[in-house]
Amino acid sequence: MHRLPAAKTMRFNRRHGRTGRRSATHRAEYDTLEQQYQKATAWRARWEEAFVKLSKAVSIALAPEENEDEESDGNMENVIRYTIDVLNGSLHVTFKNEQLLKKGKAELSPMGLDIVERMTEVIERVPDRKITIGSRTTVRNENLNHAQWFQVRELSAKRALMVMAMFEKKGINPTNLAAASLSNRLEEDPLEQGTTVLIFQPMPGEIPRFPEWNKQ
Repeated sequence: MHRLPAAKTMRFNRRHGRTGRRSATHRAEYDTLEQQYQKATAWRARWEEAFVKLSKAVSIALAPEENEDEESDGNMENVIRYTIDVLNGSLHVTFKNEQLLKKGKAELSPMGLDIVERMTEVIERVPDRKITIGSRTTVRNENLNHAQWFQVRELSAKRALMVMAMFEKKGINPTNLAAASLSNRLEEDPLEQGTTVLIFQPMPGEIPRFPEWNKQ
């Protein structure tokens, strides 16, 4: 059974005296914190289990088929490049725009059509999960004026909306989909430019919630 971290227990003891001298009120407060911690740990376990299963489903869906594997031997251009990360409690599946989209356009490439088809199979397994499609456009000139940056953000938004529309055409519930331009004038990491990401949001019962231990 999960117990309160030792540091939290010691902090509680310093505030309220040693274990043997705790009042009934202090004991009740400690038990409440213990229950909250156990509940939060259970939430986190459900969240981790769900995202591990989702990550495996994505990896299986995007894996090259046998004939593709033979054709792409030594030719990495035919292999879908993507990353899977957990950020801020959400699962991020990120694709390179050079594979997903036509250069400078809000249109899917032939490989992009294949990626959407494969990811549709994954999304169909989690029909109630909210998904945000975000897109970043590569910026090669950092000294863009306001109008040029507006065009960059506009292209990113159009691309995200286009990918969202493709999922809708495949039968994905539109109320579970959202689109956003992630291009930012303050973009610091060039590796994040030129990418489109599918952000799988946690379900309400999966969100890890830990009490604010330091509150008096």
